[in-house]
Amino acid sequence: MRMETLSATIRQKHPRGNRCEDIESAIAELQARKVAEIDGYLLSPVSSIPSRAADLLQLGTRRSVDLAESAIREINREALNSSCILTRAVLETGCLMLYISQQVRHAVTDPAKVDLDKLNTFMMDTLVGSGPKAKTFIFMEGHRVTNILTIMEKLDKELKTPFLGFYEGLSEHSHPNAHGMALTYVNTHKACVTTYTEQKESRTRVSLDMAISALATSLQITEMANRQWDEHRQAFILLQEKKIHEAGTWPKDTPYPIPRRSDGTFPTTIRNASSDTPTS
Repeated sequence: MRMETLSATIRQKHPRGNRCEDIESAIAELQARKVAEIDGYLLSPVSSIPSRAADLLQLGTRRSVDLAESAIREINREALNSSCILTRAVLETGCLMLYISQQVRHAVTDPAKVDLDKLNTFMMDTLVGSGPKAKTFIFMEGHRVTNILTIMEKLDKELKTPFLGFYEGLSEHSHPNAHGMALTYVNTHKACVTTYTEQKESRTRVSLDMAISALATSLQITEMANRQWDEHRQAFILLQEKKIHEAGTWPKDTPYPIPRRSDGTFPTTIRNASSDTPTS
């Protein structure tokens, strides 16, 4: 499949750093992470939490690639508002993925910091939940997603990141306010006379530059989230299995600890009676 690339014109107008190259290399890395199937049983035959994390990261990866390639097409057209709207969606997805992988990392490195039950609820709500204010388009009752701004605030506080700054700038072009309308499409306004333009060159150059920076950062944190999951996945699985065993809910027909090979796999003959519906 041919990957979208930033045009020579965009590279010439926005030459700062290696942002264009970073965007394209990140998309290629994320594209390579797409898989046709994730078998949660092969992650853990007794816990569904690892497969929820894996599903969320795979879904986020696919969404990020999809939206980023659309953003590149709009950036190449120098279509300001649509570029910012699509880039903001990539940023939101990347922040969600990074937050999940950070929680996994904290659970492994400092278990007292993370409530695994709360993390499980958060991931389930994210997988099947609707927006906090949704009234009509509700997929599953009782599940609401956490506001993405809440997640960004936590990440900014912990990691000293620029996510909220990017989000604010991109959001100004996502709404019908001054930046999204008048500052983009008004050429001059004198007395009662307003003249219009397709979009102001000066405004387009500044805001597109921000969008390119935000897109590069968003894709990099998406890949960072995947790498953190790769690094901590096995320890996270073992931690969750230990929790189930210590709670006394470990399936009687499954050995503990599960005899895993060095790569984390285990004999598929280990299948307990409730493996289609793991303990939690």
